[in-house]
Amino acid sequence: MNKELKRIMRNDIFYGVTRFFNFNSEKFKIKYRYMSTLRQEFKKNMGYDLNIEDPRTFNEKIQWLKIHYRDPLMVTCADKVAVRNHVANLIGIEHLVPVYGIWDHVNDIDIEGLPQQFVLKTSHASGQFIICKDKAVLDWDEGLHKLQRWQHKNYYYTSGEWVYKDIKPRLICEKFLEDNIADYKIQCFNGEPKMLYVCTDRANQLKVSHFDLEFNLLNIEHKHKSHIENMQKPQHFDQMLEIAKILSEGFPYVRVDLYESKGKVYFGELTFTPANGMCPFEPQKWDFVMGDMLDLSKADKKYII
Repeated sequence: MNKELKRIMRNDIFYGVTRFFNFNSEKFKIKYRYMSTLRQEFKKNMGYDLNIEDPRTFNEKIQWLKIHYRDPLMVTCADKVAVRNHVANLIGIEHLVPVYGIWDHVNDIDIEGLPQQFVLKTSHASGQFIICKDKAVLDWDEGLHKLQRWQHKNYYYTSGEWVYKDIKPRLICEKFLEDNIADYKIQCFNGEPKMLYVCTDRANQLKVSHFDLEFNLLNIEHKHKSHIENMQKPQHFDQMLEIAKILSEGFPYVRVDLYESKGKVYFGELTFTPANGMCPFEPQKWDFVMGDMLDLSKADKKYII
């Protein structure tokens, strides 16, 4: 091998090694900045320091999962379009809210073809929806502008919730089930339903109450949210728990959202990082109680990074 060839090879190797360390140094800087910001935001919202190395509370463990756990099925389940096939295969198509249309762009929406009542949602985030009770009085300019703005936002870059990063931002129009419908949010830990909370009156002042699996009211409160008065156990509560168990299988934590309307149980969504892992509880002991319910040692090792 001549000297010139050896010199070229040495230079290429040096360049490759230098590039590798520079790249990883930049990745380290990005991760350091993210963790620094995360710790600040966590302390601001939760009132205590984030312990990501040895998490104990529910919110700390959600942060740990957000950073270290990468099950690709979670992306499918967070996508409001893709999740429909997954749910239909597991519990049956009859539990899906009927859909009037799915579109890639706001301009594709067939406004004339929609019924008088419906719900418009984005596919790539949680909590983005427009409830229409009367198409004739809906402010379409404002509604379409809001949908377009939502479509252009990727929540991974603002919250670090990786499940939303690569979801195609589509629009989905579902049937309007009924006015002021209760949203049953069943919290599942290591594939087992353990507790739930119910949300009502979203259009006015949101009311939230927590329950155990016997539907006994739990002493958990959230700031600026009222309790639901005289909340009755849903008719198909046992079926809801069965559905939640099926849909949560294999996940360290997932919240299964369900509705009950006219004698039927409907699937809402699956959420892996509620409130982005920054949800204060009053009293604070519930953060630890729920943290004890979430056993990270049972998380599938092949998805841990």
